Amino acid sequence: TVGMAPGLLVTALRNISLAYMAHDAPDKYAEYRAALTKSNLVSDYALELKIFGTTSAQVSSMLLTQVGFKTEIGELVVAALTTSQLASQIANLQILRFRLAVLWSDAFIKGNKQPNEKLEAKYFPFEADHLRAQKQIDKIRAGAKRWLGRDKEDLTATEAPHLFKATVSDPNLEIPDQLKDVFSLAELTAMDELAFDDLIDQIDAEQESGKRRSDVIAPKDLEEFEKALT
Repeated sequence: TVGMAPGLLVTALRNISLAYMAHDAPDKYAEYRAALTKSNLVSDYALELKIFGTTSAQVSSMLLTQVGFKTEIGELVVAALTTSQLASQIANLQILRFRLAVLWSDAFIKGNKQPNEKLEAKYFPFEADHLRAQKQIDKIRAGAKRWLGRDKEDLTATEAPHLFKATVSDPNLEIPDQLKDVFSLAELTAMDELAFDDLIDQIDAEQESGKRRSDVIAPKDLEEFEKALT
C-alpha cells in the first residue's frame, strides 16, 4: 500500500531539505537539533518556521518541483508531512501513502519497531522485510559504511557475490547461432542475472514485434540455453 516511491521521497527529501537549511544557517540548525533531542521529536514544523522562517516540508515541495515533479506531488508530500490527522482519518489514498511512509520512517529514526499510532495490519510490512530492514538499520547505527562511502576495496566476493560469479566452461554447451556473432561463451556466462534478463527481454520484444527473421532465437532454443547456464 505504501510503495517504494513514497518511502524514498519522504525519507530522502526531509534530510536533503534539512541539509539545505543547515548549510544556510548552521547556528540555527544546531539550535533546532538540540530542541528536537530535548523533546524526543523527529521534526517540529512550527519550530522550524519560528527559527528558519520556513519549514523542511516547504523546501521539500520546492525541491520536487525543481527536479521535474508536478506541483501536485509537492502538495501531497507537504500534506502528508504536516497533517495532524490520524492515518485512519485520511481519505485521500495518495496522501495516506505518503503519511504511512512518514509514520514508519519516524518510528525507525526514533529506534521503535513500529509507529506509535495504531495502524491496520495491512499497513505493516511482511515480517521478513521488516527484519531485513531492521538489520540494515542496526548495521548503519553500528558504523557500517553507507553505499556512497564504499570503494573498490569493498567489492569482495562476500559483499558483492554477483560480481564474482564463476563462468561456465562446459565444452558441450553450445551458444545459439543467433548469439555467436555478438557474445562469447565467457561473456554470456559471466553476465549477472539482471544483464541476462535484459538480453532475454530484448529478444522477446523482437519476437513479439512480428519480426520473423532467421537471426531471432526460437523460444524453445532460448529456454534450453538459459537452463544450461543455470
